Amino acid sequence: MADKGLSKQEKQRLKEKEKFERERAQWKKQEARARTKKSGKKEGTGRMFKVVAILVALIVALGIFSIYAGSYGFPGRFMPALTVGSQNISAPEWAFHFNNIYRNIYPYGMYYGLNTNVSLFGQPVQGGTGTWDETLRRQVHQSLQHDIALSAEAKNAGFKLSEADRESLEQTMKELKEAATYYGMSVGAYLRANYVPGIT
Repeated sequence: MADKGLSKQEKQRLKEKEKFERERAQWKKQEARARTKKSGKKEGTGRMFKVVAILVALIVALGIFSIYAGSYGFPGRFMPALTVGSQNISAPEWAFHFNNIYRNIYPYGMYYGLNTNVSLFGQPVQGGTGTWDETLRRQVHQSLQHDIALSAEAKNAGFKLSEADRESLEQTMKELKEAATYYGMSVGAYLRANYVPGIT
């Protein structure tokens, strides 16, 4: 600084100007840091929002898929409900047998002491042991064991359906299709509505 030829007042103004410039430079640095920090927060907040939005979308999509898949019995088709001998029984197949046994007992329930307005889980069997749920489950297991043993024996003996049996099966399928059409449903939807999801 060449301030030798300056008056005292000029020297004072020069010092104030230099001080002002230093303060101004510091203020600009602080402002720049604050802007960087603020924009970083906005960016971080924006990223966080995107991550949360994606997670919410995935959870909603998974929920919708689960409801859809469950209503069509997809999980039950691939996970065995139980194993009888070496044969895996799918949940829909098990439920189908359970419903058939229950439907056979239902009309006569009052004679057996079955209250169809109360859950089977806590309802004791009159003159028997356990609950109705346990009794029906045992019957399903016995029925499945019988069907599997009969099927294996027929297969080993080389049994084939007779023409009359084939015609009977075809008639059953025809009646099933007619019933579905009558109610304005596909055969799959009719089976799900009348039996259990997963039955095809």
